[in-house]
Amino acid sequence: MAGGLKIPELEDSGSDGRQVEADSISNPNLSRSLAPSLARAIVGIANSNARAFGGEVASALLVGATSQMASELDDSKRELAAMRQQLQDLKRAVSQEKVQNAILAERIDSYRATRHIKNIVIAVGTLLIGNGFKVVTSESGFSGFAFIAVGGLFLLLGWYTAPKRGDK
Repeated sequence: MAGGLKIPELEDSGSDGRQVEADSISNPNLSRSLAPSLARAIVGIANSNARAFGGEVASALLVGATSQMASELDDSKRELAAMRQQLQDLKRAVSQEKVQNAILAERIDSYRATRHIKNIVIAVGTLLIGNGFKVVTSESGFSGFAFIAVGGLFLLLGWYTAPKRGDK
C-alpha cells in the first residue's frame, strides 16, 4: 500500500445472503405512477429471483416494459390534464363570445326598432327649421326663431342619439 492508504473493508458487502428489500423501488426508471404494490412486486421478483420471469433477460424485459407503460401512462395523464385545461379555457372564451354576441344582437334590434323614429324626428326637425326661416323672413316674428330652435334640437336628437340598450 503506497503512501499509507488503507482500503476500507465493507461492513455489509451483500454477499452473505442477508439482503433485504429496499424501502423504495430499486429501479429508478420505473415510474412512480404505478401502484406501489405492483411496482414493488415486479421489481422485487425481478431482483430476487430472475428465474421467476424466465431468466435475467426476461425479467429485465418485463421491468423495462412495465417502466415503458408507466412512462406512457404518465405522459398520457399530463397530456389529458393539458387538454382539459385548454378545453376549460376554450369554454370560457366561447361563453364570453356568446355574451358579446347577445349584446351586439340586442344593439342591432334596438337600432332597428328606433331607426324609423329617428328618421321621423330628423324629418320633423328639418321641416320646422325650413318653416321657421319662412316665418322669420315673412313675418319676422319670435315664432320663427322658436321653430328654428326646436327644429335644430330635433335634428341633434335624431343624429346623435344612439340606442343604449344592451350595455354591460
